[in-house]
Amino acid sequence: MKKFNKFSRDQKIIFYHFVGAIILFFLWWMIAAIVHNPAFPTPIDVTPTFFSLLGVGNTYAAIGGTFFRLLIAFLISFAVGAVLGTLGGYFYRFDAIMKPIVGFFRALPTAAVMLIIVALVNPVMGTIIITTLIMFPIIYAAFKDGVVQINKDYRDKMKMDNVTLKNSFFKIYMPLLAPYTMLGISQAVGLGLKVSVMSEVVGGDSGAIAGLGRLIIDTESPTEKVAYCLITILIIIIIDILLYFIKRGLKIYAHRKSN
Repeated sequence: MKKFNKFSRDQKIIFYHFVGAIILFFLWWMIAAIVHNPAFPTPIDVTPTFFSLLGVGNTYAAIGGTFFRLLIAFLISFAVGAVLGTLGGYFYRFDAIMKPIVGFFRALPTAAVMLIIVALVNPVMGTIIITTLIMFPIIYAAFKDGVVQINKDYRDKMKMDNVTLKNSFFKIYMPLLAPYTMLGISQAVGLGLKVSVMSEVVGGDSGAIAGLGRLIIDTESPTEKVAYCLITILIIIIIDILLYFIKRGLKIYAHRKSN
């Protein structure tokens, strides 16, 4: 126990993550054993399939197709959400106008809207549209809340020093905003990836740019279905880890900048 206490907080958190993962897999195995249905395989059945799929080129082609759509949707939602969210943080009247609009997109029934959109446009465009609509409110809120939460002392100081809005935005607000917005980006990308995969399943796209959703729905093997789902989860975890370290670095940068 004394040796464990010598570890840093980050090392302890990593250890607890592993403990949580072990508990999760144990619960999965226990439920699969109770259900005892081929449609719900155990971790022991899925693990070999999972690693074999990682060695197949089609898996990475599907991941690339899904990420291609996710990237386009993210860039659109980020560009629009960043601009409108920053304006909403600066001007409460603008935020009041945007609130019902953002609330409308946030309350959209994803599955129902997905069915409507994929019926109107091709599956690739439908996936991009629905993913953008789902990610936009999160990006908007992240930027708006970030601007609002920036210490009021900075605003008062800028007014006293006659700093222009343009200079204050790029020199002060942007470095301080970054840590706040990274959480929103992490949430948006994670949710966007899940919605993108779901949209691929609903859209039934079997074209050249196939996605993970198509692999999940096309395969008849329950173990492969679960394995592809695990691959999707693994991708989300990797993205979260990368964004965590980026956010941590930006926090350190913002702290140095503010001092």
